[in-house]
Amino acid sequence: DSMIAQGVVDALDAACDKKLNVLPVQRLGCSEHNMSLDGTLTLPHEVFEQVAMQLIDAMFRHGFRRFLILNAHGGNRAVGGVIAEKASSRWTDAEVIFATWFQLAAERIRPLVEGEFPSVGHACEFETSVMLLLHPDLVDMSKAEDDGLPPPQKQLQNDLLTGGAAAKAIPFNVMTRKGAFGRPTLASKEKGRRVLDETVAALKQLIEDVWPGSV
Repeated sequence: DSMIAQGVVDALDAACDKKLNVLPVQRLGCSEHNMSLDGTLTLPHEVFEQVAMQLIDAMFRHGFRRFLILNAHGGNRAVGGVIAEKASSRWTDAEVIFATWFQLAAERIRPLVEGEFPSVGHACEFETSVMLLLHPDLVDMSKAEDDGLPPPQKQLQNDLLTGGAAAKAIPFNVMTRKGAFGRPTLASKEKGRRVLDETVAALKQLIEDVWPGSV
């Protein structure tokens, strides 16, 4: 996820003629739901929130007033809304937006989905495609396996692009046999390029709509 975040922000900065002040990608996020998978590292929501708030505070003290927090990890979405709300109360003359790339670009990239639900979720059709574009040396497609065990209740079903009508925390070992949630076998470098381009277009449009004339 952090590699995808870096790729998206680099492409976005290029599309904005290098007018963005890009901070380092924060590689640790909220992954308690993945702790059944060997090697997973996670931060509690409270610590993740504190790190984000401290970074905003540092940049605010340096004179910055417009903040776009770009998220690439599903586990950070819930606390992201809390961060945006608390930041708006703490720094009343600043604007802080929290955006998850695959949700923001959902309507643009939904037509690119080839597989049936669940096809885009985790190490899936889209994420694997973007990694094939950004870091092909790290992807071994011979080991790609479609996976995913969505809950039977439709109200709880969700993927990268669509949130469920209700929320329930489900550990990943219950949702997947081997770690993927989706159809990585449908991934391609070409699809990764289209997903990245549409995502960058959606993010740039957000910046232009919220802060006209800034890029």
